[in-house]
Amino acid sequence: MSLAASGILLFFSSCGDLGAVLPSTGSYRVSAYVSEISQAGGFKSTLDETSIIGEDIEINPFFINSVTNDPDLYGLAVHLENKTGRIPGSGVKYVLRSYKAKEGNEDVLVYVGRLDGGFPVFPLPEKLEIGSYTMVFQVLGEKDILYRVEKPVYFTGNLNFQAGNIRCYLPYAADSQLIPPGMSVMLETYAYSSSADAEDTDPYVIWYSGKKRLSEGKISEGGGRFLWKAGDQTGFNTIRAELFPFTPEPEFRGVSREISLMISAKSKDSGYYRQEEESLAHWYQFNGDLHDTIAPTSTEKALIPTGGGSPRWLPEEGIYGLAVGPADAYMLEELSPPIEGERAGGRLMLHVKPAADGEILSSVFAAENSPEAAELTLYTEGGNLCLRAKTSFAAKTLTVPLPLNGGFISAVIDFIIRPGEFSAALVSETAVFSPLMLPFTAAVSGGKSFRLKESFRLGGAAAGSDQAALPAARQPAAEQEAETGLAPEPADVSAVIDEFAVSAVLPVKSSQSLGPF
Repeated sequence: MSLAASGILLFFSSCGDLGAVLPSTGSYRVSAYVSEISQAGGFKSTLDETSIIGEDIEINPFFINSVTNDPDLYGLAVHLENKTGRIPGSGVKYVLRSYKAKEGNEDVLVYVGRLDGGFPVFPLPEKLEIGSYTMVFQVLGEKDILYRVEKPVYFTGNLNFQAGNIRCYLPYAADSQLIPPGMSVMLETYAYSSSADAEDTDPYVIWYSGKKRLSEGKISEGGGRFLWKAGDQTGFNTIRAELFPFTPEPEFRGVSREISLMISAKSKDSGYYRQEEESLAHWYQFNGDLHDTIAPTSTEKALIPTGGGSPRWLPEEGIYGLAVGPADAYMLEELSPPIEGERAGGRLMLHVKPAADGEILSSVFAAENSPEAAELTLYTEGGNLCLRAKTSFAAKTLTVPLPLNGGFISAVIDFIIRPGEFSAALVSETAVFSPLMLPFTAAVSGGKSFRLKESFRLGGAAAGSDQAALPAARQPAAEQEAETGLAPEPADVSAVIDEFAVSAVLPVKSSQSLGPF
């Protein structure tokens, strides 16, 4: 909306009492309410809270402190400036009827009956380009400017930039959102727009606890998510996310969203494989780290990123887990299967959501001082979960269709090595699939002489590959779509693992089942 050039006089006896925020202090404090045109009643925020304005926004300047009894005050002038100076045709003066405009005045004059309570809408210039501007407020005396203040604004055009609510994800499914002290939770927000121009934006997020910055970054580079670790003190904690359609300068204010998190000692630790805890040698719950839950201070039992980078965490179905793929592989150097006489083996358990074709798990076991090895690889391919077993003499693959709902599954592998044979079976809650049985001649002796030949790995090579995965550079983010929130999902993730566990007990039979599939 625009007003005619100077010389047209508009009169408003009153624009409605918006209320003085603070009592008179002898100084001038000026701002502007910012509200969506589509939202009837009530103002959303002020320019002290957000710098984001667009075609769908109405701007109403106002004095924060009361100026009713100020005899020197005659009005308020507002205009826009860019980096080169004042924008022609952008000025409006809200003045009392007693104000006398100077000759050559280029601003639109809007006469008001009072200076308290707020002013009519400040019209943005037509054909205003998207970008950064300064909104200048000048407090007018009879002849002089009594006070001047500048506030940065960013015009988004028809982008209709919006901030989504903050979502909270625990590292496991829980009956409530109570967070135990010391737990790491994933917080996620996003930006969205109804405009096709949204694909040209690269939104930025800054996370706060009070005034302290916790994390920040572009949504396209993962800045929309971060892990927050609860402290030891119980009670509510408020986390705020401030979103921008651009990488902001320090003086800019974005669109904010908040979430209150309840830290409670009454919240009980859970976990998918909690019922198996007493029989586990390793248990990785991925509480924002790669440590073994059973031995959280042990560096030898912690998973190691093969590429040397930081773990990537992704939310899925109300919880978050460890993302694995060609560029996100993790190895475990110490894993010795239990041995009883001439038999060795174990049970590997993963609560996992396959995301794309690729390797989920691989391991190579061998008897000490023997060149012969037994290999296991779990991967997805063509909508199937595949278990491949391999020795020096043969290789076999078991293929099982994945559930159509695409949710989390419990992939459980039982494997046993005994004289002349290596066998591996895939187990589900309701079925035991026929084990893969391969010849294997290496002898298993008592003691801890049977262990990993190379390493145990989560994630890695592409589906069906016999080659170890080399760390790869991150793939470019997928193209963003406005209606889905400007938050692209990574395209190089094979699976998201919620939990991984290794049993310390040698399987008695392959008919023992565990977990839904």
